[in-house]
Amino acid sequence: MAEILPSSNSDREQLDLSGPWAQQWTVAWRTTSGEVVAPASELGAMPSAGLQLMRQFTWSKKQQHRPSLEYMGVTTRHHGAESGLEANLLLALEFAGDLIETLSQPIKLTYRTHEGRSEHTPDFLAITRTGQWLIDVRPERRLTAKTLIDFAATAEVTLAAGWRYAAVIGWHPYGVSVLRNFAAERRPLSNVRNMIGQVLSTVEEGPRLFAEIAEATSYPVIARAYTRHLLWHRRLSIELGAPFGDATMVYRVEEQPWS
Repeated sequence: MAEILPSSNSDREQLDLSGPWAQQWTVAWRTTSGEVVAPASELGAMPSAGLQLMRQFTWSKKQQHRPSLEYMGVTTRHHGAESGLEANLLLALEFAGDLIETLSQPIKLTYRTHEGRSEHTPDFLAITRTGQWLIDVRPERRLTAKTLIDFAATAEVTLAAGWRYAAVIGWHPYGVSVLRNFAAERRPLSNVRNMIGQVLSTVEEGPRLFAEIAEATSYPVIARAYTRHLLWHRRLSIELGAPFGDATMVYRVEEQPWS
C-alpha cells in the first residue's frame, strides 16, 4: 500500500564506511533521565520504553505542511505527525496489527560522508512483534540529494543493528481512504444480537460482496458497521488496491487470494 523508495548504491557510495565506521558514527536518544549519545553500533541497545522525542513539533500559520496529533488505539495516546503523509503512516502501522509502540523523532544520527559530518533525525521508530523499524516519510517531490544520503546512512545503521528501515514517499491510490473508512469502526463494539457471528457466518462458504453480507444478517444497517469493524481488526479482508463499496468482495482471512 505504501510507496517505498528503493535503495540506491550511488547514495550509499557517498557515505564514509571505511574502518570501524559504526564506532565513529553516533546515535543519540532521549529518556526521562536525559540524553544518551552512543556509537552507532550500540543502536540495538537503545531501550524500548521511556523514550522521548529528540526534537519537538512546531506549528505556525505560514508553514506549508500540515502537522497533527493522531490517536492510536494500540498505544492509547496521541502521536505527532508533521504532514498528512506521516498521519497516513501512523494509520497504516496500527492497521498492520503487530505494532507494540511507536515514537516520532526517536533518534539523532550523526554520520560521515566523504565530504564531512552530517546529521539526520528519522521520522518514526516502530516497535513491532517481529522487530524494530526506523521509518522516514518524505513526498517524492521533496527528495533532495542530502535527503537521499540521509536515508542511505539510516539504512546502514539499522542494518548493522539488526533492525529494518523504510523510506515512505507516497501511498497507492485508494488504500488510505479505505483504511480511514475502516478506522471509523475500530473502537470496541459489544456483540449486539450476535452480529459478529452473523457477519462471519456469511463468508463461511466463500467470499461475498459487502452488500450481500449486510443483507444476509438480521440488521443490515448495523451489519455494515460490524463488517468494517472486522475488516479493521483483520478478521475479514479485502483487496486494498481498489475503491471500497457495496460491490467490494470480502474474504475470510485464510481465503484471501493475494496472500
